[in-house]
Amino acid sequence: MVDVTEIEKRVDRAVTASIPVAVNLGGINPENYGQVMEFAKTMATCRAGIPDWLRTSVGDCLMICTRAMRWGMDPFFVAEKSYLMVGKGGATKIGYESQLVHAVIESLAPLKNRLRHEIVGDGDDRRCRVWGTFKGEDAPHIFLSEPLGKRIKDIGRSDAGHFRGSPLWLQKPEVQLFYDASRDWARLNCPDVLAGVYTRDELPDMEPVDVTPKPSRTQEMAERLRNAKKASARGDRGFDHAHVENEVRNGSTVIDESVNHDATTEAVHERDNERDVEGRAGDSGDGGGHADDKGTGAVAVEGTAQAGETAAGTDAPQGEVSGEVIPPDSKEQKRKRK
Repeated sequence: MVDVTEIEKRVDRAVTASIPVAVNLGGINPENYGQVMEFAKTMATCRAGIPDWLRTSVGDCLMICTRAMRWGMDPFFVAEKSYLMVGKGGATKIGYESQLVHAVIESLAPLKNRLRHEIVGDGDDRRCRVWGTFKGEDAPHIFLSEPLGKRIKDIGRSDAGHFRGSPLWLQKPEVQLFYDASRDWARLNCPDVLAGVYTRDELPDMEPVDVTPKPSRTQEMAERLRNAKKASARGDRGFDHAHVENEVRNGSTVIDESVNHDATTEAVHERDNERDVEGRAGDSGDGGGHADDKGTGAVAVEGTAQAGETAAGTDAPQGEVSGEVIPPDSKEQKRKRK
């Protein structure tokens, strides 16, 4: 984003205010160039009034205003008919729609009447003949375009397969053929009218770029929540019993990870309990020190304790015990058994 304050530091307001402006700005009559710059700054703050590529760009808006002054047009109209073209090397250039170019020709070319045209031929062989007569002359200046099929082929497609030219070539070919021929007529007979102005079809090595801002992570999260709420209202999903069972049957990754996590946590706790019990057995007089291979002071942990096996010199409970810690008998328990 351009910092306007930094630009203003480099601009001498006294000098710009003294530069006279002799033309109107699409119905607005600035008294000096300083006022034109202020208009461009205001224009750059628009959201829907100008294309995305012009937003916050004061310099580009000033250029659009300068073009509009030269043509005697509304700067917002000129802005809406402009777009940013980008080449493979990253070079940028401003392009204008053919409709605007044709309007400029009709407005500024010294014609007695408007341009006239006719379509000759059929299919891809169609051509457009354009003619116009200048003021002070009697003979018209005539231009005949190349065949429609050749023009479309010359414009070509990008590496991604997108047609480089105006969509009208494919949607309304005769309309675009007239725009194309009238532009070439002007470049041939009155080049000063379109000096520095190019259309999309004249820049085959460049393509318009989409500069629409991408949604922020906050906007994406809000959109996901809205969609989830709508889906829940339709009964498509939710934390109900049927949905959870369906997730388990389908082998949900989230649930599997939770199960694995719980199993791992249980094993760690079991191991810690085993160490605590072994420590207590070693410290008591009944255990006889550390556990050894003969079963003295041993505690039945992990695995399966079969019926008849002993732990700490006592009979173990009948049946199988898996992953269960059996603490040694206390003195009070032994006394009760006696």
